[in-house]
This record gives sequence, structure tokens and C-alpha cells, in this order.
Amino acid sequence: MFRTEPPLSKAKGKRKKVKVIINSTDEKMGNWITIRTFTYAHEAHFAKVILESGGMEVLLKDEFITQVYSFYSTAIGGVKVQVRDYDYHDAVRILAESGYFPENPEKPSGITVWFDRFTSGFPLIGKTAVIIRFLILAAIILTIAVVSFVIIFLPST
Repeated sequence: MFRTEPPLSKAKGKRKKVKVIINSTDEKMGNWITIRTFTYAHEAHFAKVILESGGMEVLLKDEFITQVYSFYSTAIGGVKVQVRDYDYHDAVRILAESGYFPENPEKPSGITVWFDRFTSGFPLIGKTAVIIRFLILAAIILTIAVVSFVIIFLPST
């Protein structure tokens, strides 16, 4: 609770009622929208400077927590670059022109797509990322190969 005047015992006369606005949804202000996230604050500052040079108001959310505790960055979703909702389309255009959004995102290779389809039904690992599935299956195959090699070339007594 915020005090706007001294307590009644110290004030002379009656207190005035003061209206305090905590959360305003003024039409002119607009809401903040996240347009891009970054792992590190310095990366977000580059984007902020580009957007501010375009005349936009920019907010970096969670900037200080990632500077103090950088290992929290992934847990909280990184540093969020936010602009007003009425600047959203211009901000996306400016960042795309600056190279912050890839025009042609990389498509996975045919082998990756095949491996994903082939292993997505495997129990326990079917829902994990493709690279994790690949590493698990590679470890299993390597273990089977090493055990087989040892059994075959083990001297018999």
C-alpha cells in the first residue's frame, strides 16, 4: 500500500482522498508484445538499438535477471524484446531486414525426416528430440557391437 500523506495523527485536518492508478489500459499506450527472444542481454540490446533508431519504444523484459544469473536465461525464456502492439508489424519488418528473422528457415534433410518418422513410435524415447533419439540408438548399437566383439574374441578355456 502506498501512502500519499502522513498518518492521520500527524496530519492537521482531514486527509484528502487520492486516486492511485496501478494498472492503466489507456488506448494510446498500447500493450507490450514480445517479438523476439535472446539468450543474452547484449544480443537483445543490438535489436533494441535497431528498433529505437526506427523510432519505436522498446522494452527488454528479464534483462537484469539474465545478466546477474546467466544460467537462468534458458529457464525463464531468455531476454524478451518487446514493442507496443501498434508497432508490431513495423518492428518485425525492421528486424527481418536486419537479419534477425531468417527469410528461408532451414528445412531438415531427408535422412532426418526419415529417422524421425522411423523412431517416433519407439517406446520411452519416441517423444524426445531427434538428436537425443539418434544418440540413444547410436549408444545402443555401439554397446551391442562392443559386447559382440568381446564375446567372439574372448579366449575359450
